[in-house]
Amino acid sequence: MENNNDSIDFLLYSSQEGGGVKAAVLIEGETIWTSQKNMSKIFGVEENTITYHIKEVYKTAELQAF
Repeated sequence: MENNNDSIDFLLYSSQEGGGVKAAVLIEGETIWTSQKNMSKIFGVEENTITYHIKEVYKTAELQAF
C-alpha cells in the first residue's frame, strides 16, 4: 500500500479463519490508528489486556504522552 503524508488510508482486517475477526484501522503516514477493542480482536485477547500494555508503555517511558 503506497502512502504519503498528505493522505489517510482505510484498511479492513479480516482473519483467515473464516473471517471471524474484522477490525477497521486508519493509516496516516507511518501511524496506524484503531480502537483498543479492535486491537483486542486482532491479537485475540481481552480489551483490558490491551489497556494494561498501553499503560506499561507509558509507565516505562517507552513512549511519551502528547
